[in-house]
Amino acid sequence: MEKHKTTRMNTALIIEPCEALKPYIAHYTLVDKTVNNTDIETLTLIPDASGCLIYMDKDDKQAWYLWGATTKVVEVPFDVELVERRFFVEFLPQGLYHLLYQDMHELLDKELKVEQVDVTLHHFLQTLPMQSKDIEAILEPLEQYLIVLMKSQDQNMTCKKFIEIANEHHGNITVKKMSERLSISERQLYRLCNTFIGMSAKQYLKISRINYMLQKMQKDGKNLNLDDFGMYDHAHYNKIFKEICGVNPTTYLSNEQEFYNELYKFKE
Repeated sequence: MEKHKTTRMNTALIIEPCEALKPYIAHYTLVDKTVNNTDIETLTLIPDASGCLIYMDKDDKQAWYLWGATTKVVEVPFDVELVERRFFVEFLPQGLYHLLYQDMHELLDKELKVEQVDVTLHHFLQTLPMQSKDIEAILEPLEQYLIVLMKSQDQNMTCKKFIEIANEHHGNITVKKMSERLSISERQLYRLCNTFIGMSAKQYLKISRINYMLQKMQKDGKNLNLDDFGMYDHAHYNKIFKEICGVNPTTYLSNEQEFYNELYKFKE
């Protein structure tokens, strides 16, 4: 088996999934204990409309957690000097459904221990050598398990197409136009997105649009053409931005290092 491609990003190692899992998983992230050379105490996570699995080794206690898709900012301690290891499986939108095959809306904005959600999955995760210094020793059995589980059912093609169109338009498309493109009613689209992603189509498009805007801001600073994102005045822009990010754009740009938004879940 080929070694996984990795990218170092500050204190984290970003790891690409194998080809078979790329329709479901955006990336893995490994963060080992290190010195905090910043003034950051808390990191604010921008909603990414997906979910993740998290392994944590802290104070000689190891546990696996599951986060459902998020629609609100989440503040987490930036305690890299206190936690021996964190390991994340970051799913793409609809990816978490293929891990659990449950209604994703029931997990929306929730953080739970894995054993509360899926005992079989929890038992498997306990067998992984999570303290190994060889990341391949962790990923090989993990991916073998996930490939069998996640590919046991085909992706819902209408939901997949919905996500593709949303990416194509950077979230700047109405629910009405989206339902027309998919040849289904708005009510059907609402149910579909709630089941497979965890939220309404309208909420997903809003989160998608803001994430694309953040990527643009990180590249070009304040030089945004609001028309490109379907926002025709600053009042509307500030309102949507604060709804998703918890702060206005000026505050975000002044404290950008204290925020984390996903670069791998919203791509062209």
